[in-house]
Amino acid sequence: MSKLKEKEKTKEKNSNAGKIIAGILAVAVLGVLIFGGPVTGFYLFGNPEAFHGNDGRPFKGNPDAKIVVIEYSDFQCPACGSAYSYSKDAVNEFQDQIRFEFRHFPLSNHPFAFKAAVAAEAANDQGKFWEYHDKLFENQDHLLRADLIKYAEELELDIEKFTATLDGNEKDALINSQIQQGNINKVSGTPTFFVNGKKVESWNKLREAIQAELNK
Repeated sequence: MSKLKEKEKTKEKNSNAGKIIAGILAVAVLGVLIFGGPVTGFYLFGNPEAFHGNDGRPFKGNPDAKIVVIEYSDFQCPACGSAYSYSKDAVNEFQDQIRFEFRHFPLSNHPFAFKAAVAAEAANDQGKFWEYHDKLFENQDHLLRADLIKYAEELELDIEKFTATLDGNEKDALINSQIQQGNINKVSGTPTFFVNGKKVESWNKLREAIQAELNK
């Protein structure tokens, strides 16, 4: 066999191998989109069971709990304010048995909600998400920029870093992805809770939903 033919055969083998590798990568990417993204928690088909993935977000309770509670909430929402102390008590009651995670779902009719979510993420960058989360719900009528900075000062955050994030748009994609996540999972209002992927009928039924999972 001539050297030219040998080179052509080698080239053809390399080309086929490249196509196989490309095919494997395409299937892997599709699998991530269908069954769950490990970083953002975005799911192409909105599979609620995918809430069990650890996406690095702040949480309360037991990190290894078999019961995962997700709340979609809006810091300016009056109903979320009513649910705040109730859900906080429920989390404290079941803290060793559940993993509780918060998702942003600022509603378009609440003009201060999105920026409050940005502020909470700015606090999260400094390790004080839950402390700031509580400040926001305890002061729902005071969510102007000056108020948001005041709460950061009370928590002794680095104000220069906090305001840079607050006034920027680096957190917009994260918050919008959580809104999209909520839309996919048919969140129509706030607060909306999921317990192991099952939507809770009403926020004041949260304890019952957790207990029902514990009784299984």
